[in-house]
Amino acid sequence: MASLLSPEELAALPHDDRGPALVATSWTLTCLGSLLLGLRVYSKMVSHRSLWWDDWILIAACVALVTDAGLATHMVVYFTYGRHSWDFQPPDIDAFVLVVAVRATFTVVAIAWTKTAFAMTLLRLTDRSEWMKRLLWVVIITMNIAMGISALFFWIQCRPLARSWTPSIPGSCWDSKINERYNIFSSAYSAGVDFLLAALPWKLLYNLQITRKEKLGTAIAMSMGVVAGVTGIIKTTKLPKLASPDIYDAADLVIWDIAEAAVTMIGACVPVLRVLVRDVGNSSRRYGASEDASQIPSAMRSGKWKVGDSGADKGPFSSASRTRDTDEDGSEKSILDDAVPRGAIMRVKEVTLKSRPRERSDSLRHGNAFELGNLRPAQ
Repeated sequence: MASLLSPEELAALPHDDRGPALVATSWTLTCLGSLLLGLRVYSKMVSHRSLWWDDWILIAACVALVTDAGLATHMVVYFTYGRHSWDFQPPDIDAFVLVVAVRATFTVVAIAWTKTAFAMTLLRLTDRSEWMKRLLWVVIITMNIAMGISALFFWIQCRPLARSWTPSIPGSCWDSKINERYNIFSSAYSAGVDFLLAALPWKLLYNLQITRKEKLGTAIAMSMGVVAGVTGIIKTTKLPKLASPDIYDAADLVIWDIAEAAVTMIGACVPVLRVLVRDVGNSSRRYGASEDASQIPSAMRSGKWKVGDSGADKGPFSSASRTRDTDEDGSEKSILDDAVPRGAIMRVKEVTLKSRPRERSDSLRHGNAFELGNLRPAQ
């Protein structure tokens, strides 16, 4: 396009470049998601728990996300992607289209698998709720089919098929509006899945036997998918930019593609990381308690103490007269030795205390690993 413009017309056009922002944003979000996933795996290792299906699916999604960010960087560095059409000069347009197709496929995989992993986590918590199990399986299957078709369309839209990723080959392709409309549908459905998966934990926690504060904190941690849903909606609104004559307009879509996958991964890791944060907090409190114990006076630690030195405490049963000491033979004197005459008859009442174990929730009782942060998973 630049060759069709005079130098004066070209100089009057904007020459913005979104490439650097695309690379920086993509890798920042990818690294943050990968870091939290690493902490999630670490928290399970230190608590001696094995990885389950949701963990492995999330690891595979992370690999897809890193590949996605790497291909986006390659598009910017090698093909000058992110610039306006009049400045966009890829060395090989066929190679560029192929990279775009591969990157789009990894984007769909990363988005679909991060949501699948979180849904699988919720499946572990639904021992007694058959309707919720069926709902989650419907969500997992339909969402993966919808997203898979979205990725497939890019590879089958032309005849011969090779023209789909090699535009220099003669042939024909279907109307681009078909891809655009279906992508809007699949992206909107994906965002709806995020909101649904964020709402289900509130139902799961409703009858759980934990404090209201912990229940609220756990539900909020499990509802981080709302942020992913909002990200998906923003991305959906930018899909029509794919039809823009200026390729610069479509660069935003790449950023929001990667953002949706990364934010979904972060949302899936936050609930499990609450376990790690809780354990670190408990360790700190135990350390503080041991430090406080070291400050106890030696007389109290050795078993010799006197309670109440105030002059107001008088009389045979006053706190000032209740002392504890040890005889020369090592036996302890009664704290009432000085108050009760020898040979006196004392009335003693025995009280027996019984405690009943607190009933655990169904999820814990049936051996599920309940990774909601404030509840320790069943081993």
